[in-house]
Order: sequence, then structure tokens, then C-alpha cells
Amino acid sequence: MRLNWFSPLPPERSDIAHYTARLAPSLMRYFETVFWTTHEGVDSLPRDAKIKIYDPARLGEHKFYCKLRGGLNIYNFGNDARFHENIYRIAQRVPGIAILHDTRLHHFLFEFNRPDWTRYVKLATELYGANGERLARAIVASNGTLIDAHVEEMPFVEPFLANAIGAICHSKSACADVKRRSVIPTLQLSLPFVSLARSPRAKRVWSSPFRLIMFGYLGSNRRLEDILA
Repeated sequence: MRLNWFSPLPPERSDIAHYTARLAPSLMRYFETVFWTTHEGVDSLPRDAKIKIYDPARLGEHKFYCKLRGGLNIYNFGNDARFHENIYRIAQRVPGIAILHDTRLHHFLFEFNRPDWTRYVKLATELYGANGERLARAIVASNGTLIDAHVEEMPFVEPFLANAIGAICHSKSACADVKRRSVIPTLQLSLPFVSLARSPRAKRVWSSPFRLIMFGYLGSNRRLEDILA
């Protein structure tokens, strides 16, 4: 079976690229896997990995979409439009399985529609009604600074599920989010990693000072201030 795997790839500065690198050997062991990217100079994948470069400016070509219909398409989605905007464009046209590394995708849709906010406001209205329109206009007026205050009531995960035939999430809460907003089959799978198989050096600490740890690359879409609050 052929998999068309759409994801950021190393050395792109997204932890989803590292996730794909960890998973690649297993994918290649069980499937004929093609890793699709818009960038040259991919590293950290197995030497015999099949990597194909596509041109975002030519996404409408019939030949490109015919290739995607020859296998199962897997779309990896995060909340940073810099790494996922072209994957999103393809997924809107060719069905596949959506791997949702995040179910709060408001920042993505906001940046994806910059600087023409017409589509963003229209989508907010379609999904969340008159209140969604009002909030979207306020968010545009704030240049996006108000997104964090409304991301729970306006997660914007629905457009990523609209053309999907199934979804994969990494936590119970994310799966619950998807099931509340879609009827597509949804599977919970933990992130893959190699177990160190040894006990931690320090025991759990129940007194201050407490340590908060965030993984991956930090940006405005990571909502660091919300987490600290």
C-alpha cells in the first residue's frame, strides 16, 4: 500500500518534522511511503526514503492530484501556517487522514488568510454564527492579539476535518474535541519515541519551586502566556 505523507520535514523548525523523522523507518517498513515536501535539502530521514518535491504554485495541475489518488494521503497539521499552509491547500481538495497535532488551529487560519480578512471573517461566521463574526472582526482589529482569549470557543478545527476520511490525535482530550465537531472515525495514538527504559533520576517534587516544561519551538501560536497564567 502506498502512503502519500505530507508533513514538515527536517531541518524545518517544527517538532512535527522531528516526529516524521522518528516515524519514517517504521512507515517505510510496512508501506510504500512517499514523503512530499516543498523544500530541498531534507535530512534525518533514512537514506533510501522516497522524497518528492511539489511546487505550491502548481497545486492545481491535474497530474499532481492524479498521483495523490494512487494511495492513501496522510496530512500532518499543526498550528503554524508557515509549515502547514500548502498541506492544508491540498487536503481541502484531495481526501485523506488528518493527523491533528493540535486541535486549537485558530492561529493557523488567521495567518493563512492574512492580509485579506474577508475569508477569515466569513469562515468564523459560518462556523460560529453572529458572535463568531463579531469576535473575528475584533480579532482582526487587534491584529491577532485577541486570539488567545477566544481560541477555546473558536478553535477553527472544523475546516481541517471537513474533507478528511479519518483523524488521528495524540491525547484523549484532542480526540474528544474532534468527536464533538465531526462524525469521522477518530483514533488516539501516542507520539512515537524510543523508551529509555530506566527510572528518572529525581523523584516527583510536590513543593515549590515548580518547574514548567514546554517542548518544541516557541512562537505566538504556542500560547505560552496562557499556559503560564
